[in-house]
Parts: sequence; structure tokens; C-alpha cells
Amino acid sequence: MMTLLVIIATITLGYVFLILLFSFGVAKLKKSNLRERDDKTNASIVIPFKNEEQNLPTLIQSILSLNTNQRTIEVIFVNDHSSDNSINIISSIKSISENLIFKTIDLNHEHGKKAAQHAGVMAASFDMVMFTDADCMVPQQWIDLMIGKLKDDSVMVCGAVVYQQRKSISNLVFRADFSSLVLSGAGAIGIGKPIFCNAANMLIRKTSYQIIHKEIKGKSNASGDDVFLLHAVIKHFGARSVLYCFYNEAVVSTPSPKSYTDFIKQRQRWASKSILYRNTMAVLTSFIVFMMSFTICVLAVLFTKTSLIACAAVLTLKTLADTILFYTGKKLKGNTNMYLYHILFQPVYPIYIVVTAILSLTVNPKWKQI
Repeated sequence: MMTLLVIIATITLGYVFLILLFSFGVAKLKKSNLRERDDKTNASIVIPFKNEEQNLPTLIQSILSLNTNQRTIEVIFVNDHSSDNSINIISSIKSISENLIFKTIDLNHEHGKKAAQHAGVMAASFDMVMFTDADCMVPQQWIDLMIGKLKDDSVMVCGAVVYQQRKSISNLVFRADFSSLVLSGAGAIGIGKPIFCNAANMLIRKTSYQIIHKEIKGKSNASGDDVFLLHAVIKHFGARSVLYCFYNEAVVSTPSPKSYTDFIKQRQRWASKSILYRNTMAVLTSFIVFMMSFTICVLAVLFTKTSLIACAAVLTLKTLADTILFYTGKKLKGNTNMYLYHILFQPVYPIYIVVTAILSLTVNPKWKQI
């Protein structure tokens, strides 16, 4: 019994320490979020898409509203074998600025988001290559702030992504969960230990990408076009080559999953890539988060007086640590009240984390199966 209690205590303290580290990293980002450069560097934006006719008009409108700041911005749409009206929507774009250039390229024999990402980077005319997704909205100052964060000796800039608000309980659950991932990723970069990022808001130098693209792992995985690229950057250029843009004005928004089924499938795709991680910090984080959730679930299922008391204690410590992380990042767009909502959903998180981890090992996820 004593050995079991020691294991539970070790897992719990490990989780609390990890989340407090991320909270410290977020606090550092908030204090050091100064622009490093203010030039007119041209940039390319790469947008992979497959059957996105419903989302593309919103994205295109946000791109047309970008503040180019006298830069030339090349927007490259990469078509992954779409069968809907996406191509016609892109073809009908009428740019209102000479600084915005739109291009479309097709994947021929390859499929998947990673192949689309690679094709887009290789087709880019400029060294600054930015990424977003076809279902996103980008803010007006996005390019200025992301490029402005890049130092001369850095390679990559990651940015925040938030779920758009909808009036439903499920949307609150999804937003609270997603916020924890965003803040954890930001905090990890803040302490110089990057673990994951989001390809919906990311920048990399093309010259650096060309050096490392053959080193990118997980090419057969349905997810990870962002994380495996990040890990390749860290391995080749070092963790300090990755920066984070913590400005509210640089936050990209995207729709939340439409249902709990879509939510589980999305998290399943994300979880499936973790078994391919070779980055020590990413592996350790995935292990600790899973073990924390697994411990809570096991203690609850045992349903004895002792196990339920232990479960309540562990869940309370987890909630306190998570609350500190949420509160530290509450001023980031979309996170204002998340530190309150997430407390209500804490009992749900361990269950879905364990379920998605199991599904990721038993079901082969696909990107855009439609």
C-alpha cells in the first residue's frame, strides 16, 4: 500500500511541478514580449486545404484585411485533391492590394497535410514562410507581429490559436481544453523547452526548413505537421531558436469541433503522434499528463473509501495547478474566463485523455477523410 501511495504522490507532484513550470514560462513571455524588428520583410503564407468550401470565404476575407505594411505577401493555397468547390472559390479572389499575391498549387501523387505543407514551402518565393489553416481567421496585425518577433539568430516563431465562441456547453468544454494546450505549449517555449505548437499560427525561415525537412519525423502520421517540424528545428538549431508571439493581436481563431465525436477524433489524431516523439521534454510531458489522468481514473474506478479520498486529493492538486496556468494566461485573447470554466470540467478531462490515448493506439486516424 505504501508503495502505491508513493507512486501516486510522485505522479501527482511531477504533474504539479510541470504545470507550474509552464505557468512560469507564460509569465516570462508576458514580460519579454517585445518586438525585435520592424522591417518590411516580404513573406509567403502557406495554406493546405481539402474540401473547405464552407470555410475558405471567411479565411480569404481575413487575409484581404491584413495589414501588409508595404510588404509583398504571397498567399499559397495547396490543394490536397479537393472534390468540392474550393478551387473555384480561390480562383474568384479579387485582391484589393498590389501587395497581396494569390497562388494555387495542386498535390499530384502525394496526399496529406504534411505533403501539402512541404509543397507550399518549396513553392514559396520568400524566406519568411507563415502557416495557417483553411478554417481559420487571421488578425490584421498578424504578419507584422509574427515577423516582428523573429530575431536574427532564431528560426521559428509560434503563435496562439483559440476556438471561436459559440453558445453551447460543449463549446466551453472544447475551449477550456484547447486553452490548456495552447498555454502549455507557450509556457514550454517560455522556459526554453518547446514541446508542441500549432500549424494554424506558425512562421519559419524557408532556408532553415530546406536544411531540416528530411529530418522531420512522423511523415506517415495523420497529424503532427507542426510538432514534428518543431522537433526537427529544435534538434538541428537548438531550443533557443524557437520563439513565441504572445500578442493578442496575433492570435488566430478557428472553429471548435462541431460535436463530442469530432472532438474525440481530433484529440485521437493529436494523441497518435505522441508515440513517435523523440524529443525528451515532449515524451516526458505526454507521459506525465497521461499518467496523471490514468491515476485519477483508476482511483475512481476502484471505488473504495481510501481510493476515493486519494482521487479527490489528486484531482484537487491537479485543479489548483491548472488554475494557476489558466490564470497566468487569462489575458490572452479567448482565455479571460477559462480559468473559471475549466474547474467545472476537471472531472471530465482525465476520462477523455485516457480514452483518446487508447483510441490512438487502436484506430488509424486520417486527415480530412471527406
